Order: sequence, then structure tokens, then C-alpha cells
Amino acid sequence: MRFPKKNIKRSILVFLLLVVALGLRLYTAWNATEFLGDQGRDGLAILTAIEQKSFPVVGPTVGAGYYTGPAYYYLIAPFYILFPHTPLAPIIEMCVFAVMAIALFLYVATTYFGFEIAYIASFLWACSPIMIVQDRRLWNPTPIPFFVLLLVVSMMVVLRQKKYWGYVIAAIAVTTLIQLHYVNAITIGFLLAVWLFLCVRQKKERIIKTQVSWIILAVAIGIFLLSPFFTYEIQHNFSDIKGSVGTLAYSEGRLFSKRAYVKAIGDITQLLLKNCVVLKNEFFLLVFAALVVCINVWKRNKVQLLAAVGFCFGICTLAFYKDTMQPQYTYQLIPFIFFLIAGFLSSLPKRVKIAMSIVLVILASYLSWMRVHPYEIREPDIPRLTKISTAVTQLTNNEPFSFTVINSRSFNDLHIRYFFRLSALHPVPYDDPSYKTLLIICENECPKELGSKVSVMCSGEVCPLDKPSIDLTTWSYEKTERVATSAIYIYSR
Repeated sequence: MRFPKKNIKRSILVFLLLVVALGLRLYTAWNATEFLGDQGRDGLAILTAIEQKSFPVVGPTVGAGYYTGPAYYYLIAPFYILFPHTPLAPIIEMCVFAVMAIALFLYVATTYFGFEIAYIASFLWACSPIMIVQDRRLWNPTPIPFFVLLLVVSMMVVLRQKKYWGYVIAAIAVTTLIQLHYVNAITIGFLLAVWLFLCVRQKKERIIKTQVSWIILAVAIGIFLLSPFFTYEIQHNFSDIKGSVGTLAYSEGRLFSKRAYVKAIGDITQLLLKNCVVLKNEFFLLVFAALVVCINVWKRNKVQLLAAVGFCFGICTLAFYKDTMQPQYTYQLIPFIFFLIAGFLSSLPKRVKIAMSIVLVILASYLSWMRVHPYEIREPDIPRLTKISTAVTQLTNNEPFSFTVINSRSFNDLHIRYFFRLSALHPVPYDDPSYKTLLIICENECPKELGSKVSVMCSGEVCPLDKPSIDLTTWSYEKTERVATSAIYIYSR
């Protein structure tokens, strides 16, 4: 069988794009990937579940300590099972999810803009330094763009190709997205509303039995995937769901500020545009965003119009968020902004469309790489934490010890505890009278000497405002062990 030369060339180009995207994300991943309390928390939760042979019913916490669903733990658990002694395997998995998101985006954009424009926009995604940093990060928001695009593809499969197994894929995408983060309900709600609207407009033909069967199966799978978390929430009066939803509502007595709301819209727009191009003057980012949205609306293409509406709806809804806006809350809108960029490129004059698109994408990538350096890491976390756990193993010599952490970028010490777990180290609580060795682990900017007291770093997901402290005057200072950019102060009694 002979394949058309055009298909072979496209396959080679797609393969090269995905290889480059994966390579950019895996390059120096051991040194460049951030590993702090969130990553340590997730690793400990999965290792504990494996040891106890239990199934998690809740996932990581978000916001003020509200639990999400356990879908993220089930996504990364196989890699912890296969490679239990290193956090690098699940990091590689996150990079693979990112590359699959690029592949899905290429498929969707090719359907509406043609292969050339879709490929150029996908190249911009693949080479974006901010996307590289985000895509190799080991935490629950990282796979969000993939599952948003998976939901979009499932819509296309059902509506365009009349393949009703797409309902099952949609159920998996929706239930996973809502468990990865509650704010994803914004995009889920918009896409499902669009899907329902399009289904109503297309219902000239009768619903066939096969379609009903797939819908029933999709609903059953969705209920099954959500049942562990919903069972937990029912037992706890839906406290996590209520608390997370409450962050989008203004409490009684708090006034709505139009100025703050407009500023929030601008800030969120800038966050999203920086995934495509990083400019020194952020005002130009807003102007460019407005231009991109307006051109997509002006084209009067239904799909581009829906993308523009979804993008604006998502930003305007997120702007109501009353707590500190975090970049990960915007991950659900990343496919929208790149789709709008593809729409913008497709609107260029036909004779120079491809050439101008290539030049613009190369220029955007150059400007971004001039300001963001994804491989320039001052304090590589994983190598440093590995050295710390090795040093502690040698210093304690299997004797009971306790520890706390100072001068850390993390709000808790779970990243240290995760590496201690890998090294079979089991520190005792700081208020246990039985241990004789106390280790004060300073992670950066370590002083030559410590004061008379140090605060005990939080060891949980929700930390109290009043931290307990250790009186070092009751301990005898032994020595300081320097480990990379960190230091371990050894005390005894």
C-alpha cells in the first residue's frame, strides 16, 4: 500500500514537532523541575496509599485547604509504583501529557484553519518558555490543558463524525477536570453549554438507540469516577465544594469594586498572553490580546466566535475570584488563547499568510526566550534535596532525630519528608523527649549562626498562624554541615 507523499511529509513534521516539544521539556528536568511542599505532599500521599494498599478518596488541597478529587493521584500513581525511588518518572509523565495536549491542539486547529497555520501555532506552544516551565511541573494543574482539549475533541467526534463513543471520552475529561481543580468548572460549563446548544440545533434526525446506549454508558462512567470523592463529600457535608465555590462569591459586607474587577481582567489576560509572547511593556500585551480577539470576532466564523466568547467568558468569570489569583487558575484557558492565535494568523493576507505567520511566531518566541530562561535555575531542588537526605542519613546513623526547616521557598516541610521517606529516614516529632539529635535544615541564605529560637515549620497541608518554636538554649550546638546551597545545623542533648 502506498501512502500519499503529502501524508508522509505531514507525519514527519508532526513527529518532529512532538519530539522537539518533549525534548524541550525533558532537557535538564532533574535539575530544572521545582520540587517543594506540594510535590512532597503528593508523593507522600501516594507512597502511603501504596504501602497501606488503600485507594485515595481525596486529592491535593487548593486555596484555603479544600480537598479536590483524587483523579490526579490515580493519574500519577502508576509511575510511582513502577519507579518508587525517584520523582523523575511522574515528572516525565507530566511532560508527556503536555506533548499530547499539543498533539490534540494540532488536530483541532488543523480541522478549522488547515495544517500549515495549525502547525505554526502548535510550534509557538511547543517552544514557549513559560509553557515549558509549566509543563514539567509536578502538580495537579499541569494536565488541565490536555483534558480541556480532550473534551473539545470528544465534542468534535460526536457532532462532526457521529461517533458516539465520544460521549465516554467527554465523561472522562469532565470528571477529571473537575477533580484537578474546581475553577475548571468555568470552562466545563461553557463547553457543555455550547455542546447542548449545537445538539439542539442539529436534532433534525432522531436519536438512535446506539447514541442512547453510549450516553447511558458515559453517565455511568462519570458517576463511577466521581463516586469516591462525592462519597467523602457527603460524609463531610460538602465542605470542600462549598468552600471552593465560596471563593468566587463576595461575602456579606464586602463591596464589589469595579476598578479591582477591571484590573483583574487585565492581569488575567496578561497571564494568558505571556504563554504566547513575553513583552517588556505589558500594555502592549493587552493591546495585542484585544487585537487577536477582535479579529477572530470580525471573521464571523462560528468556531472562532465561540473561542473568543469562551476566552472572554473565562477571564471575566475568573476576575470575580476574591482570593489571590494564581497562574494555574488560567490553565483551562490556554487552549483558547492558542486557538485564537491560530485564528489571528489565518486572517493574514493569503499571499503572505504562511511567511508572515512563521516570521511572527519566530519573533514571538525570540522575545519570550530573551526574557524567560526555563533552564536557568539558581537552586536545583531535586539534586539538593537528594544530597540533604544523604547527608542526614550519614549524620544520624540510624539514631532517632527530629528536624525543622528554615529559610525555605515552601510553606511546609513535606518535600524534605518525602526525600527522607525515600531514604528510609523516619524523624520523630519535635516535642518527643526521646530523641537526642536535632537538625535545623536551612534551605537558602543560611546564616553562620542561629538565634536562641527557631520556629517549627508546618508539616501539614493547612498551617496554623501561630507556629510553635524550639528553644535552642536547651540544646548544645555541635557543627554545621554545608550541602550545596543549603546547610544543616546539628544540635544534641
